[in-house]
Amino acid sequence: MNTLSNHKAILQQAQERAGNYFFWIAGFSVVNAVLIFFKSRITSALSLGVVDIINYMFPGGMTAVIVTAIMVGIFAAFGVFARKGSIVAFVIGMVLYAFDIIPLFFGSLWISIAVHAYLLYQLYRGITYSLALKKMIKQEEDDIRRQRVAQAAPGQPYR
Repeated sequence: MNTLSNHKAILQQAQERAGNYFFWIAGFSVVNAVLIFFKSRITSALSLGVVDIINYMFPGGMTAVIVTAIMVGIFAAFGVFARKGSIVAFVIGMVLYAFDIIPLFFGSLWISIAVHAYLLYQLYRGITYSLALKKMIKQEEDDIRRQRVAQAAPGQPYR
């Protein structure tokens, strides 16, 4: 394996790791919903604040279950597409997660705000990894195309 392939593999792994943060957010949102349902005094700062608020407002209610399921499904879908390199999934997921910080300020939940900020940074890094990987793949394709054109005999069509 040459260094270009190694670099590409490293970027691919980094992109996938960044996309995995969406799964962590979704998973801890479920954990928090269960903890809130059982009236635990301890919850995770990794979850979605909106899901926590709904679960506190409607503990054990169908509204809480539906909102939790929808938000968890959305963030899991972002994880699936972000791991595949979707810039759109990263951006929309980051915007939604950034809006999720707003209610945390009203509650002065500084640890949760700090965790959100850190995860937003990691998701941003996922975008940079995806863009670098896409650029590298395009460069590789262009190089292959140039080699084929250079190898074609004069007067023969390019294939």
